[in-house]
This record gives sequence, structure tokens and C-alpha cells, in this order.
Amino acid sequence: MKTIMEEKALKIYFAGALFNSKDLIGNKILAETIERLASRYKIVLPQDLEQGRASPKSIRDSDLKNLLECDMGVFNYDGSELDSGTVVEFMFAKFSDKPSLLLRTDFRGGGDQTYGGGEPWNLMTSFYPRTRTLLIDSAKTYKDFLSGEKFDLNGYCEFMAKKIISELDVLTESLPVMPKNLRPSVEDWIKILVK
Repeated sequence: MKTIMEEKALKIYFAGALFNSKDLIGNKILAETIERLASRYKIVLPQDLEQGRASPKSIRDSDLKNLLECDMGVFNYDGSELDSGTVVEFMFAKFSDKPSLLLRTDFRGGGDQTYGGGEPWNLMTSFYPRTRTLLIDSAKTYKDFLSGEKFDLNGYCEFMAKKIISELDVLTESLPVMPKNLRPSVEDWIKILVK
């Protein structure tokens, strides 16, 4: 059985909060750095898809259609509470058997798994097949790239991007879990949901 790695660039849906300038700029810089370091990946940013005053439903449908057209997804799980839209996008990726990377750069713990050394978010978004987790302590990493008052932004972004690329490379080798006979039905159902 073939893996998802092909000659063409793989499309990666890059989900995360996008409600302030820090989120928007951070998403964009990291996406550009990943593409620069690994031309085998083409990042799709939802923030670049949304248009002006589109209706909430058309925004949702556009984001989910774009996710489903991608080969894999990266889901930014930062924040004391996970961004609900990002969680929905992750669940759609799982229901369609897409390889997924859960990325957390927020050093704070949270959720209901911390007592057992589990992932720092609600256990309902864990334990899915074809999913990897990447935890990066952004505060420590920031200090590693800070020398006096000078911050090495390029080095910081490349450090993060290389870690993400490494995880994506592993995910390209993951084989589908969903049985072939179920795929057409699931795809048809999802198309009904996001007309």
C-alpha cells in the first residue's frame, strides 16, 4: 500500500486561532518558513482563504472544504482553552482519516490528562490514529534565541519549522486506517455537511 508522499508538493492545512495580530503574523511567518525549508509541503492558511464579509456558514464551509482537499493537517493547540474552531477542524480531519499533527507551543498545562503525564489538553481530542503530537516550550525556546537584547527571529522560526517538518515527514508514511469500503460513504456524508 502506498503512503501519501508523492512527487508533487503535499498540501498541509494549518489550523489555529486567527483572531489577533500575533496569531495571524505567527501563522504566516511559520508557514512561510516551513515552505522555504521544505518545498515538498505547501501550507494552506485558513486566514488567507476567508473573504471580507462572507457569511459565517460560508466561512465554515470554505475552511472545511479546504481542509478536506489537503493531504494532512497541523492543528495549533495553544491557549489555556483550545480554540474551538481548531478542535472542530481536527475532528473533521480524523473523521476523514487525514494524518494530523497536534502542535502546542504554549508551555502551560491544561486539560484532564496532566495527572497521568498525558497531553496538556482535554482527553477527548487525544488518542486518534494517524496523529502525532509536538510539544515545544515557546518560553524556553525564545530564551534560547535571545542574546542580550537581540532576538534571532529567523533562527527561532527555523527551529520550530524543522521540528514540524520532521513530524510531517513521519506522518507521510502513515497508512490509511479507514477501511476502503467505508471511504465513499464517509466522503459523501461530509459533502452533505459542507455544501
